[in-house]
Amino acid sequence: MLKHYTEYRETQQLRKDHLAQKKQRQAFLIVSILGALLTLVMIVKAVTPAEPVTAATPIVQPVTAATPTEIPAEAIAEAEQFAVIVTKPLETLSSDDLDFMTEKAEDPCYASNVQLPREEMIAAIVACSK
Repeated sequence: MLKHYTEYRETQQLRKDHLAQKKQRQAFLIVSILGALLTLVMIVKAVTPAEPVTAATPIVQPVTAATPTEIPAEAIAEAEQFAVIVTKPLETLSSDDLDFMTEKAEDPCYASNVQLPREEMIAAIVACSK
């Protein structure tokens, strides 16, 4: 009976020791990982400059929107006339309309906006031609 009791106590002590060693290994592992992370953070802080680096590209200034007074009335009238001519059926076009349309067709502002609806076409042509 005494022998069983001593074996039980020894087994209990071995379990406690094993658990303590396991906790020590875990603590050592956690401390070493945190130490490595701390070292890494210190290296990164030492390498990075204290002041922010300025951009190599120039700063873009905001563009102000065009006001209606800056756009000549002639450009608006031509854009409206072009929009009306382009949206007309082919049978109703006169030779003056065709001449005006061929004259403006070479202008990239007019040529690139032909497929738009009338109001959008006028706005796009006026914005492009200024």
